Amino acid sequence: MARTKTPAPKAKMMVASSARVAAGRRISRVPNAEWQDQAWRLFDAMGELRFAASWISNSASRVNLALGRVGDGGSDPVPVRQSAETELTPLEQDALQLVAELGGGPALLPEMMQHLATLIAVSGLGWILIEEDPFAPTGWKWSARSNEELRDNGSGWEVEVGIADDPEFDNMSHRPVAANHVLIRTWKRHPRHADIPDSPVRAAIPILRQLEGIDAHVNATSTSRLSGAGILFSPSEVEYQSPGVEGDANDPDEDIDYANVDGLLDDLIENARLASADPNEPAAVIPLPIEVPAEFIESFRHMTFWTEYDENVIELSDRAVRRFALAMDMPPEAVTGMTDASHWAAWRVAEEGVTIHIAPLVRVITTALTVNWLHLNLLELGHDPVEVMKLIVFGDTTSLLVRPDKSADAIAGYENIEVSGDAMRRESGLSPDDKPAESEFLRRVLMRAMDRNPELSQLILPVICEPMITADMVKAIDWSQVTPEQQNFGVRSMDGERSRRDQFEQAGQSQPEPLRTVTDSPLAASALVASMDGVVFRAMERAGNRLRSDISKGVPGGNAAVVSMPSSLVHTVIKPSRVAPLVAGAFDRVPELAERFGVDGPELTASVDQYTRHLLEMGKPHTVQALASWLEGELT
Repeated sequence: MARTKTPAPKAKMMVASSARVAAGRRISRVPNAEWQDQAWRLFDAMGELRFAASWISNSASRVNLALGRVGDGGSDPVPVRQSAETELTPLEQDALQLVAELGGGPALLPEMMQHLATLIAVSGLGWILIEEDPFAPTGWKWSARSNEELRDNGSGWEVEVGIADDPEFDNMSHRPVAANHVLIRTWKRHPRHADIPDSPVRAAIPILRQLEGIDAHVNATSTSRLSGAGILFSPSEVEYQSPGVEGDANDPDEDIDYANVDGLLDDLIENARLASADPNEPAAVIPLPIEVPAEFIESFRHMTFWTEYDENVIELSDRAVRRFALAMDMPPEAVTGMTDASHWAAWRVAEEGVTIHIAPLVRVITTALTVNWLHLNLLELGHDPVEVMKLIVFGDTTSLLVRPDKSADAIAGYENIEVSGDAMRRESGLSPDDKPAESEFLRRVLMRAMDRNPELSQLILPVICEPMITADMVKAIDWSQVTPEQQNFGVRSMDGERSRRDQFEQAGQSQPEPLRTVTDSPLAASALVASMDGVVFRAMERAGNRLRSDISKGVPGGNAAVVSMPSSLVHTVIKPSRVAPLVAGAFDRVPELAERFGVDGPELTASVDQYTRHLLEMGKPHTVQALASWLEGELT
């Protein structure tokens, strides 16, 4: 439905913690309170506050803003989306267009949300400025502004000049806002005074000052250590002989050149120079020898002028950080870290961070946009006020919620017919579009049946070789060639009871006479290759599962590197150290299958075993063509 350009609403409204500046009504810009100026100063100076504000604003920027219809009884809003199944009313079409224009469009909305969330998180107050701009994609230029960037000159509003403004404002500090504009004041209100902005930072300012004082103490202590190395007091009675200067042992009357403390300092400086210039120099590790009378050793004194670090600094700093983390409107673990938390605890913290901290902040913003943009524009377009009030802008936090992996449980439930296919795909992170098409579904069902019952290969193989499989093709299979005894034998139990096949296998008894493939050339029978393909594939899966289990023991990260890889291909990434344990017992049924196809059992078993070991040792994937070529070369 084509729409005219969104009008600038003339209605005036003040609901919740937002207010729109409209014609005929003035909202005075209240200067920042003292605590707000202090909050912004600490935001620029303290990394802890900047991290907290960034965590909140970055999370808010990832929330998707969507159109919803108010749920019954205060429940969550029901999303309103364009789809082939539902036809939207003209009201819903206009509302969807207005929501699509929020922030200047989907590409610019996250940046505005991040900026506005930072303003509210630090000072409790932010402004949304919407100006008519013919060059903007939606016809409107959106921006989030701080309280300092706006001013009221008595006749209109002005905003600080930015680098994106026209060059005509280069010599001005402020420019007038566009004649056709919308200005929305958004704030988190104080519980005691609804019109006064509030923020957790207000209560955290004393804690941040304490952290600032601790940092100042540490910096001052570090600086004092750079003022000099202190003073070395040396007794005047000591005469110093430089290392390497020795007298003649045969001439006890020879005069030796002794030096005073200046000579000692010269040698100390030279020793330090050599050590700093080359860490491998012996002077870096060998002490400088000084020979003095024993009674003067205690007379050497070193006086320093620096301040020693307070041993309680770290404890005080950690305590202040914990208090700050509790004061902020965010999970404390996001500031202090979760080194000792399990993945379940980490998931709980992440979910609570979204539902308890981020969602309420986003709700402040979406309420302002609903009341002062969506509703007013829809009313201006002439829609029924009663129906208009049923539509809202809400924040969809689905992208922020990281739920625990329940895919294994979902797959197990699906296999036991306790969970639907849609539920299994949802918990596995897949969409309904990932559901296999009918042809692929039928192909996999037939392949599974042939894998579990190789004696059916002669009937199934011609069908699965077709590029497209339909239900009629499956129904056309002549199952009369399979005796009732064989059909019943191939059925596995689904209710926990042992089937006839289970009973035969567990008792080690011979199985019913299978459907035989009669051919003069067994190797030319594709049914034999297909049955061995199933055996080899299961053997490769078993080997892959064992490899995956082995690498998860004592290896950092466990099997994360191959967790998404099919088990039959794990050996192509991880080379096994020993192959024999991986394929043990994998070919016990080959002699039985060989008898059904008229092939020598031990020879076929040895060939398939060697083929599988060759793939595992060389790291090559299994293919039907490679198997057929191998069998032909081994058994002909």
